[in-house]
Amino acid sequence: MPPKQMSFAKLMSLVTERSVLGLSLVVMLIISARVMWSPHQKGNVYPVFAHSGRAWLEGQSPYNDPQFLFRYTPLSAAVMSPMAMLPEPLGSVLWRWINYAALLAATVFFHRRVIQPWCPHLNLAWLGLCLLPLAVSNLNNGQSNPLLLAMILTALAAVHVQRWNLAALCLAGAAFLKIYPIALALLLILFFPRALLGRWLLAMAAGLLLPFLMQHPSYVVEQYQTFLHYSFQDTRMTHSLLEGNRDVWLLIRRFELPLSLTAYRVVQMGTALLLAGLTLGLRRHRAEPRAIMLVGSLAIGWMLLFGPATESATYHLVCVALAADLLASTLSRRTSWSGLVMASYGLHLLSGMAGWFPIAHVVHSWGILPLATLLWMTALLGEAVGLLGSVVSREEKRQRLGAQCSPHLNIVLPSVKD
Repeated sequence: MPPKQMSFAKLMSLVTERSVLGLSLVVMLIISARVMWSPHQKGNVYPVFAHSGRAWLEGQSPYNDPQFLFRYTPLSAAVMSPMAMLPEPLGSVLWRWINYAALLAATVFFHRRVIQPWCPHLNLAWLGLCLLPLAVSNLNNGQSNPLLLAMILTALAAVHVQRWNLAALCLAGAAFLKIYPIALALLLILFFPRALLGRWLLAMAAGLLLPFLMQHPSYVVEQYQTFLHYSFQDTRMTHSLLEGNRDVWLLIRRFELPLSLTAYRVVQMGTALLLAGLTLGLRRHRAEPRAIMLVGSLAIGWMLLFGPATESATYHLVCVALAADLLASTLSRRTSWSGLVMASYGLHLLSGMAGWFPIAHVVHSWGILPLATLLWMTALLGEAVGLLGSVVSREEKRQRLGAQCSPHLNIVLPSVKD
């Protein structure tokens, strides 16, 4: 091993899983104390979820109160109804701990099942240390994105270890929390059609029917209608730069590029088709953990850059995969794209730090987050195209995978049943 890698590996060993876990717990305790002291502070998203749960219990619409802009599915409101019965400060703290615990468990599962087989030297402690600064703002504000990311990570890891029922449930759960993760589900179905398609459709059907067991059928039908109405109307494409979506359309408007909204819709569909074609091309590599990571990361990038409702907080979805790519780049695994990955992480980190100050919405309106994600996506696409162009034997795959992070480690690729 080169001296530079040896010194970095020694540095990595100084940060332990226990110390990073302790740091994250301290952060969560500070957040909990702040929430208990001032539960109605500006930026706290939990009251929106609590309102939806109360409205569900009372047979009122969670979508019609302008004070609480609830734009999630009726199933989300139904699931939040038990939390709504708690005092709001207690429910607000509990909601954050649920998100934290889900993200922690999913990150550990994803690291053990996907990241370690890909890069054994990428330890969990440093992964947690790198993702914590990117995740803390969502945990602080009570966003649902940590829970959403937990389901996405679990689905990706479950697919790799062929736990198809778990993968289907998590993909459906992510779709019912926020609709756009359907894009990830469709890409993974292209990877494993026979194993995933039927299971995912059954899970989606169960999720659609479950609210009818929790309220009067006519009320549930009305909520589905209202949800669909607002979903198609609340696009924020014509809002001001301060209030609009944080996606590629923001960059187009910010830099006054000559592209109409209709042309942008074509770009959205074109990039989606490009990812679908790339996923089909990568099918011969689907037993490799890095291929699963690439498909998942590219899906997340597309959802953020071209999805229907990207806010600044939604960029939390990149934190685990981007942190893993940053560490892998530091370990000299992808020298061709290291600069883009490091620049992307730095911009995401700076944007997160801006969230500590009142001018965050102004800074975010400059397009830092979509620009940072475009850099990361460029690196991912470059690696995916390189993998797509490689035609190697199974023995060469085994040797390559074993030598990427540790030249003395033999890794046997699992067979894939589809």
